[in-house]
Amino acid sequence: MSHQVEIEEDQDGARASRLALGMIFGGLAMMFLAGGFMWWRFGPSMFMNLLTAAANCF
Repeated sequence: MSHQVEIEEDQDGARASRLALGMIFGGLAMMFLAGGFMWWRFGPSMFMNLLTAAANCF
């Protein structure tokens, strides 16, 4: 049998998890949107240059 305190803590944890997942997915969606706009404006050559620059870091 669970106590009321344990149930409230579980609900708070679930709410925080949903918020964190929402922020992560929202950030990913904004990055994809920005990438789409950059692709539309500058074309694929810019992305190849960025990938090459990122690969040179390793």
